Amino acid sequence: MASNMIALILILLVVVGAAPFAIARPAALEDDRALEIKNMFEDWAAKHGKSYSSDWEKARRMTIFSDTLAYIEKHNALPNTTFTLGLNKFSDLTNAEFRANYVGKFKPPRYQDRRPAKDVDVDVSSLPTSLDWRQEGAVTPIKDQGQCGSCWAFSAIASIESAHFLATNQLVSLSEQQLIDCDTVDEGCQEEAYPYTGLAGSCNANKNKVAEITGFNVVTKDKADALMKAVSKTPVTVGICGSDQNFQNYRSGILSGQCCNSRDHVVLVIGYGTEGGMPYWIIKNSWGTSWGEDGFMKIEKKDGEGWDERTVIIPHYFVK
Repeated sequence: MASNMIALILILLVVVGAAPFAIARPAALEDDRALEIKNMFEDWAAKHGKSYSSDWEKARRMTIFSDTLAYIEKHNALPNTTFTLGLNKFSDLTNAEFRANYVGKFKPPRYQDRRPAKDVDVDVSSLPTSLDWRQEGAVTPIKDQGQCGSCWAFSAIASIESAHFLATNQLVSLSEQQLIDCDTVDEGCQEEAYPYTGLAGSCNANKNKVAEITGFNVVTKDKADALMKAVSKTPVTVGICGSDQNFQNYRSGILSGQCCNSRDHVVLVIGYGTEGGMPYWIIKNSWGTSWGEDGFMKIEKKDGEGWDERTVIIPHYFVK
């Protein structure tokens, strides 16, 4: 009941806020919590460059923002949680809107026309207990796919960028847009020469070509040790479930708990470690730096759930 009252107050604050003394304001409008949420929303909207088509649309988005804030605060108040949630650029979207715009738009790749590379053969017991490829200079800065459902392109390009660095010691930002436009050639060109637009366009496969891959490895499905072996050699592209509400609102810590069953998002695994006795993966996402730990996240490492063997790819780099 209280949340419904706050929602009503928020709508009234937006609709009549432009002329606060023109009408007799209900006493409920003085509710401190509603005013606090309104101020938080205005600050958040300014920070993220949000604008709305009408006062009613703004009021609706503020109500969703209020619901998101309540969800975040409820979770963060839980005892012994391993992760925290927080506001980000998605905070005025329902989970259904978020899923429709940011996840679920990729298809598992087809391999029949590709030559698999030899599988990575590393004894897990000999691996370091923790690894972060950022510390080795092998990971480009966080990018933002926008509302284009192009996570698959960003993750694939990120893995090639890292493979290129490990082969040449040169970290180059490659073009997701070229992959979106062409998507038939395992190559990449510099992003500055082929900038991202968020829309499919005409393919220009030969523009300023700087990187080429000749094959890939596929990691055994849902086996943490197999993925750990792969990540010990290079950052790895992984298909996971990114549509969960906790994933949408993730801020920091180790995301843990029950995983959803769908593989609707693609990210890059760039390392692993253990914190408080809980093993985790380090993930590079493509939703900008306002999401997660400046665009990265830690997620619990365990067997049996988490990724699909069709979407765990290790590029095999060829130096031209």
